[in-house]
Amino acid sequence: SRLRTHYQTRGFHFARVDWRVLPERDGRRLVFRIRSGPQVEVTRVTFTGNRHFTDRDLVRQLEAVLDESLGSSSLFDPVSDDHVRDVGLTGEVIDGSRPSPRRHPVLLVRPSQVYVAHVYEQARLHMESLYVAAGYLEARLGEPQLSFSEDQSRLRVVIPVDEGPRTM
Repeated sequence: SRLRTHYQTRGFHFARVDWRVLPERDGRRLVFRIRSGPQVEVTRVTFTGNRHFTDRDLVRQLEAVLDESLGSSSLFDPVSDDHVRDVGLTGEVIDGSRPSPRRHPVLLVRPSQVYVAHVYEQARLHMESLYVAAGYLEARLGEPQLSFSEDQSRLRVVIPVDEGPRTM
């Protein structure tokens, strides 16, 4: 769901969203139950099997894709309370029947600190194209291997690289 993805792009890798429709006197009410889980920070990304490009080169490429996909869309900009109130999302009690939702503090997250699977996939394809341009026509980057800390608040990512032979 889009709401779950929203939480994951802010570092809540284990976020779960459930919803249900409740009947009311004058219609129905949609209720979301959000369990964010711990906020997970990517603390390290390494590559194995790479020789042509250094880890530093590949991490820079990964960060560029993350910044482009997650950072430039204002996704990480805080939303002001005034704007939320203007569009009617405060949950303020209007007719005495709806409690205000809890507002969480603004989360400031750098794109390089979150793991979003579909964005890492974009980065993997981008880095493979760099290898092809460098003459490694059979180069493949494998699925990221994720290693969470015991409390699930920190994540190390290892990406296997099979460069194959250089053909140029």
